[in-house]
Amino acid sequence: MCKSPLNDARAKRARAHKHINELLSVISTFAKQYPSEVINSKLPDGSFRVSFKTPNTPVPNEISLVLGDALHNLRSALDIMLVECFKARKKGTSGVKFPFAEDAVKLDEIIKKSLNHGGEDICRLIRSMKPYKGGNINLRGLHDLDISDKHKMLIAAPRKGLYHQIEFVFIINGNITTRIKDGKVIEDKSLPSTIIKSFEVKSIIPENLETTSIVFSESTPFPQKPVIEILKEICKLVDEILDAFEGILVST
Repeated sequence: MCKSPLNDARAKRARAHKHINELLSVISTFAKQYPSEVINSKLPDGSFRVSFKTPNTPVPNEISLVLGDALHNLRSALDIMLVECFKARKKGTSGVKFPFAEDAVKLDEIIKKSLNHGGEDICRLIRSMKPYKGGNINLRGLHDLDISDKHKMLIAAPRKGLYHQIEFVFIINGNITTRIKDGKVIEDKSLPSTIIKSFEVKSIIPENLETTSIVFSESTPFPQKPVIEILKEICKLVDEILDAFEGILVST
């Protein structure tokens, strides 16, 4: 097998994958230890409201640290990738790193100052990726997350789509009469003539379902988005960028 011209960058990307697997494990441990509570409330008009409450527990430092490692490896992969591209073309690498900017104008200034000597095709590819605010949200978001305080950008929240995975059981006079899941009635034995002496609703959570998730805080580029979901999107993007730059090197 031929060695990739971006071997070191891909090694960083592979390292990020290991951190993400570790992150999955520590988040799962936290979710099992601190499950979200399902609250069924009877309203004045007789209807019921379902809400979810996450334990008021700070996100463990371990989760923040592992997330930081994953983000930094993904961000570093881009810097190393660009250096490898310049080395492959026997160009100077002083000051060479993947650029991030406030806007397209500032990006162009960075490219002209530090990256022009790498080749117009490389500069054109960088511009197409829009690594600036208001450009590629996930790409710019990777940079912003990498330089942020990891301990302040994570919060615990009910798992996304939790309502659709729980079965709600209606009990009248001590007997189960109706079962509802994902907004659909899956069993109904209620009778209009029944005289209701007691009524309650219970929530049945599937075994091993993790009801708590870790999401990004409002101060981040991905407010209320699940951490793992966003990391997977960023990983996919980094892979696409590595492939695009490797394609340039192979074709020249």
